[in-house]
Amino acid sequence: PAYYDSRNSLYCIKKHYPQYFMVYLIYTTLMRITRIILYDDHKIERTKIILRSIQDALMGRMGKRISDII
Repeated sequence: PAYYDSRNSLYCIKKHYPQYFMVYLIYTTLMRITRIILYDDHKIERTKIILRSIQDALMGRMGKRISDII
């Protein structure tokens, strides 16, 4: 769920509010990474998920991930 939440919110902002995209990207990334560092037990795994969602949002990759289907 964290992957899809992050990716879809970034994709939506990029599509509908491109003028705010970079500010939103930086702000949400910092907030999510901070929450992971402070409160999550699986820090490295969760950080990789967030970074992958950012990459997929920037590339416009939507739909299910192949690794989720298998």
